[in-house]
Formats: sequence, C-alpha cells, structure tokens
Amino acid sequence: IVANLVRRFDNFPVHKMCYNNSSTTARELCQCIETKEEDALLVDEFGMTAFHVLFSTTEPSEELLKVLLAKYSHRILDCKDFNDKRPLDYLVSNWTETTASLLQITLQSWMVDPLLHWGDPSWREAMQSKVQAILAEDDKERKSTLCNEAYSVFVQYENVEATSILEMALWKRTIINSEQNNDGTNPRQAVDEESGGDDKERKSILCNEAYSVFSQYENVEATSILEMVLWKTQLRRGRSNDDIKRQ
Repeated sequence: IVANLVRRFDNFPVHKMCYNNSSTTARELCQCIETKEEDALLVDEFGMTAFHVLFSTTEPSEELLKVLLAKYSHRILDCKDFNDKRPLDYLVSNWTETTASLLQITLQSWMVDPLLHWGDPSWREAMQSKVQAILAEDDKERKSTLCNEAYSVFVQYENVEATSILEMALWKRTIINSEQNNDGTNPRQAVDEESGGDDKERKSILCNEAYSVFSQYENVEATSILEMVLWKTQLRRGRSNDDIKRQ
C-alpha cells in the first residue's frame, strides 16, 4: 500500500499537478493536458479523477479548476471513486469560503451553462435555483444531499434531451424518405419551383435555409450526445484497467 501511495501518480501527470497545485501554474497544467497521450487514463488506481485529487487538497486552486473545466467534459464530475464519492463530495467535506467559490464555479459549469444550449428554459431556471440552494445551505450533510438531488435531476434532463434528439432524427428520416420520388427528386421542391411568384420563391428559399440551420443544430447536439458516450466509455475503461491491476 505504501509503495502504491509513493508511486501513485507515476502514470498520471495531470493528477500529480493537481495534487501539487500550490506549485503548479494554470499554463503548466494546460500544457500537460494538451501534450499527454489521447488514450491516457482519466482515473487512477483509486478510481479518482483529476477533479477528485484537486478537491481533496487543503487549498484547491481556482485557476487549475478553471483549466480542468475548460479541457475536460463536465461529465467526469459525475464519476465516483472507490470510496463512492464524486469530486464535489470532497469539496463539501472541506468546506471553507474558498471551497464555496469553487463549488459555485463547478456547479455553474456543470449543471447550468450546458442548459443554455439545449433543453427547456424552465430547466435552466430550476437548476439555477438548486445551485443557489446548495450554496446557501450551511449543514454539510444537507448540502451533500442537495448535491445528489441536483445530480439526479440533471441526468434526467440529459436523458430527456437525448431521447428527444433520437426521436427527432427518426422523424426527420421518415419525412425525407416520404418526400423522395423514385427518381430521387423532391416533390415539395418541384411544386415550389413551378408555383412562380417572387414571394413564394423567396419563402421556399428561406424555408430551405431554416432546414439547413436546424440540421446544424441537430448535428451539434448529436455530437454532444456522442461525446457523452465516449467520455463514459473512457472512464469505464480506466476503471476496468485498475481492477485488473488490483487483481
């Protein structure tokens, strides 16, 4: 056990910099993340991410936190270590005025800002309210409970959004297939072209532009969903490798 603790960060340079955050600059951490191998593991032998390590230190660095939030998917924050703790659990346990600021920054980046780009506006208002309740709570145990409730609600929002994107894609494919003639032409487009009149032609052009923009939005959201799957896969792979080492 002692040997493992001494050599704990040998293959985890990002973790090591977060552990030694008092002597690490934001630029150094940023360069380390950018230059490390793409398949580098995100969790160490204790199932901890770089966020776990940073938040478990005596005085976590706000500058290093901002680098991690900018470089890693916020979904890593939902990862639990072998003590069944998320990164924010360590932050709540070591509660100070400094950690209060870090908690606000993290929750805003994780659960509020993403809702600016997808979901219903009411979701964003609900999550903002939950974040404020967490920050205002003085009791650590109650604060931890509120965090868990917020995690659960945010995951529900993500699942609803993912389902909506899939349904939208299926409906879109059905509509496109139904609009194609045997020769590959689009009957709606043909009608627009034959209808004549500047207003109708302009209307058709604007509709096509709207279709194009909306498709771009769909692609962006689909990419986000795919990214979530890839991040979770990478986390699971790291855990599996650690389990093999332990055996």
